[in-house]
Amino acid sequence: MDIQGKLISLLPEVKGTSAKGEWKKQEVIIETVETYPKKVCISFWGDKVEEIKNQRIGSLIKIHLNLFYHF
Repeated sequence: MDIQGKLISLLPEVKGTSAKGEWKKQEVIIETVETYPKKVCISFWGDKVEEIKNQRIGSLIKIHLNLFYHF
């Protein structure tokens, strides 16, 4: 699934340590480019954090998402 929109906000980076080692997460707010725009919060983990940090607020970006469900 792809989402295209304007980068509205980079939320504060979160870091921590688990049984598997250190981790980091960066959440961003994207406003979609549609007739009825929606604001979407997307989380980036691990090495993807550095990729999203290089984007400027207000820039148009396209994100490919891998969705999975837990039941």
